Amino acid sequence: MKSMVYYPGFEVQNEKWLKFALLYFEELRPIIPDMLISKNRYLSQTAIKIMQDTDLILPYRPDFPEIDSASTLACEEFDKYLTHPQRYGSMFRRYGKAAPVEMWKRSDSQICNLYNGKFTNIFYDYCIKNGLAHSFEYGIKISKDLAFIYMSLLADIISKHQEMEMFTDTDQYNLFLLRKDGCILKDQKIRYKIIKTQMEFLIPAKIESIPMETIIRLRNSENFDSLRRAYVEEMEKYLKKREEIPDCSFDEQLEIKQELKKILELTCNATAAVFLSCSTIASLIEETVSPMQALASAYLNFSAAKRACALSQYIKDIGNKIQAKRYVGQLRRAYQGKRKPIKTE
Repeated sequence: MKSMVYYPGFEVQNEKWLKFALLYFEELRPIIPDMLISKNRYLSQTAIKIMQDTDLILPYRPDFPEIDSASTLACEEFDKYLTHPQRYGSMFRRYGKAAPVEMWKRSDSQICNLYNGKFTNIFYDYCIKNGLAHSFEYGIKISKDLAFIYMSLLADIISKHQEMEMFTDTDQYNLFLLRKDGCILKDQKIRYKIIKTQMEFLIPAKIESIPMETIIRLRNSENFDSLRRAYVEEMEKYLKKREEIPDCSFDEQLEIKQELKKILELTCNATAAVFLSCSTIASLIEETVSPMQALASAYLNFSAAKRACALSQYIKDIGNKIQAKRYVGQLRRAYQGKRKPIKTE
């Protein structure tokens, strides 16, 4: 659930998006090949700490077929820019009406490191021959524009191969990403901004105002992962619902009235109805019984298998919404500086 291929670099540069990732994602998979140099040479102390103290970051080691495909595609892509730079000015609009080929060829513009293990010799020879990069001890140095494009292609190939989503905190190059079909979901950034905004509305506070240490401690708390998973599930349902009902709120998504109503409609007799409404549901909300225990109790009051199956789903939905609400409660307490853990089944 929510394991993401991160690109273009080895770590999230935008701290607010890093905090968001700690609160929402299962894993971030930055593309980091096997290297014989110390992590301190290519990772910040923040990234190293998060890798050591949390389960968020799990480096992805690309295999040869992946880097071979990306290298071939990148050579073809770069060829277009070199041959017809005037056709691609809109992708790099801050430079003018044409792709900035001459700037890419300047040594002082080749400031991004692409490490060995991310590209093939064919790509290396192509870039050196065309003056688009120069070598250094651990790979090549290339312009920021071309480094991003190469890593976008590599991340796209990995995401399709591994069936994972892609994630970047870079706000540039949108025209390139939209033009490359499948390179990134067109509404991805909007989607995650909506999720981040919803979090901040419910806390209420900006995620960036919560100290990193607090978020790391929260992610590592005993019950946090199950609460986070419930919240993610409800948020995904909410985003789908927004497509049909744009004005709906996430608070409405977490309401359990409809599930309670449907449970009572399935009840076979008045006695069972009283049991469900006053005992089972109350115990579920107070977490003195688990959703499965509630289902087992309720099942005794039903003779029809279909009704029991439907009841199972409604009780599961209620339990999930309750867990999602508790997730929000943990975020609020974290922001307010409280550390009391929440007991969950």
